[in-house]
Amino acid sequence: MGGLAAGAPDTPARKTVVAGAMYKAGGLHRFFLGEDYRVTWATPVSVEVLDLVKEAGGLTPVRRVGGQQTKGLALAGADGKSYTFRGLEKDASHLLDAVDPELKDTVIAKVLNDLMAAQHPASDLIARGILDAVGIPCPDWRLVVLPDDPALDQFCEDFAGAIGVFAVYPQPAKGSVPGFLGATAVIDHVELYKRLEAGEGDAVDTQALLKARLVDILMGDWDRHRKQWRWAQLPGSPLWEPIPEDRDQAFSRYEGVVLDRARGQDPRFQDFGPKYSKIGGLTFNGWEQDRRLLVGFSQQDFVRTAEALQAQLTDAAIEKAVRYMPPEWYAIDGPQLVADLKARRDALPDIAAKYHRHLATRMDVYMTNQPERVEAKRLANGDMEVTVGILGKDGAFGAPYFHHVFDGKETREVRFYALDGNDSVVVTGGKKGPRVRMIGGNGNDILEAAGADNAKLSDSQGQNRAIDAKSDDRPYDPPPPPKNAP
Repeated sequence: MGGLAAGAPDTPARKTVVAGAMYKAGGLHRFFLGEDYRVTWATPVSVEVLDLVKEAGGLTPVRRVGGQQTKGLALAGADGKSYTFRGLEKDASHLLDAVDPELKDTVIAKVLNDLMAAQHPASDLIARGILDAVGIPCPDWRLVVLPDDPALDQFCEDFAGAIGVFAVYPQPAKGSVPGFLGATAVIDHVELYKRLEAGEGDAVDTQALLKARLVDILMGDWDRHRKQWRWAQLPGSPLWEPIPEDRDQAFSRYEGVVLDRARGQDPRFQDFGPKYSKIGGLTFNGWEQDRRLLVGFSQQDFVRTAEALQAQLTDAAIEKAVRYMPPEWYAIDGPQLVADLKARRDALPDIAAKYHRHLATRMDVYMTNQPERVEAKRLANGDMEVTVGILGKDGAFGAPYFHHVFDGKETREVRFYALDGNDSVVVTGGKKGPRVRMIGGNGNDILEAAGADNAKLSDSQGQNRAIDAKSDDRPYDPPPPPKNAP
């Protein structure tokens, strides 16, 4: 854990700490494993001591929390709200569990932990500034050090003196305690997808998600799988608003000869700079969710959203965001980060268009567990107009809940995941245009492509029919999601 700097003047309210003295390294080490943010991690910084008595009327530690690399602590405030502390120190040795747990005590584990120097210690703080500037929900993270205080109780050994970020944990209103940003409900990804598939009216604010995903790309944050999001219903909207979490990989610089070569095998190892890296690695951990939830947007929509973000991310806004980090760290990395973010902002529309093309090759339309009908009409220019609606009790086609024209020059295939219910997909307009694939679920499903062809039904459940279309009754295994997605 980050230790106290030797000889640093302390007060009850502040301490001078070194967040990552373990990342100091000689020239040969830096040549092979990268310069990264080693100097920043090893630079002493004056940090607020979190007052467990006064903060939120008094804080009580509740339980250990955290993801695969980060050690965190959940705390309950006397004000009725929940709070989270996320330590800056990372432990990547868990990645070896799937290979051989005994490797956790070897030099391999030491190398993995050393690679954490590529992550910026102030990533959550800078990201907060960027998100505030463009109106994306984000807790008010601030940098603190936990005291050596009996109030930490059984957590004292692990957390006393730890440096990390602290903020309220997004939760809905409860009794007289207001919710995060006035939220009436906050759910995780598992509950969100359960509700979307039920087909009972729940829907995502996809425009807000598109905006958030383009900001992820701007910040080089490639680790955006489903578990990195919570979803809130805010006043004035019935839609589920995305709340991005965990900014460990924003602005990451995986440098050095070893990582340069590793990028050939795993392009997720980003080296943040003024130019965008390959879109596949930059978005890999988030493509599965994006392909599902952003399916209704055109390339023009992506570009227009990027242009709107450009207008919000003024030079002053970027400078303010980067200065959320302590001045000791800003003096080292701040000017370069500001310059890099400005350059990436200026190129944001181009990378947005590139990302849309990356997603659009194969588009996924997820239906619900209700009985539904899809009308897929191939147009003379090679595009395909798609309308999806839930069937009424009388079998009539209800009000459409999805309508989009897929660009035939971009999209080779559209996959309809029918889920449960008795569903039908009707393809018209001839063969020219995207291929149609229907993936059925529980229920009796029909794929009708009379005169259209270029369609396939994959369904191993129920009594199904394929008319002028190929049929496969073997169990269908969809493309695997990113490694960290459920």
